[in-house]
Amino acid sequence: MIKYNYANNLSDGERHDIWNKLNYEGEIEYVFSYTERFANLLSDPAKTREVNREDRLELEKWYAKCEIALSKMEDNVRYSKEIRDQYLERYNKCIEFSGHINQRSIAD
Repeated sequence: MIKYNYANNLSDGERHDIWNKLNYEGEIEYVFSYTERFANLLSDPAKTREVNREDRLELEKWYAKCEIALSKMEDNVRYSKEIRDQYLERYNKCIEFSGHINQRSIAD
């Protein structure tokens, strides 16, 4: 079971819109791939400038999308436990980047 750390920050309407857009496996894969790339980019000082508040908020929205996708996979029998666990592991790796990103954040 996924804890909703970021999705709870969205309005009901925003969560509903994201839920409705994640209808196909390709869309779920896109959300995770984009989140991984974005988190990796922001956490690497060689790849980007200091991280500002807008960057962090944008990344948190992508984390929320991952949480909603994980929830949707739990509700769908098409996704085996192994597949859901793989996506959960990818999500957790992205969350690990948050510590590095917070260290690189500029004061708001």
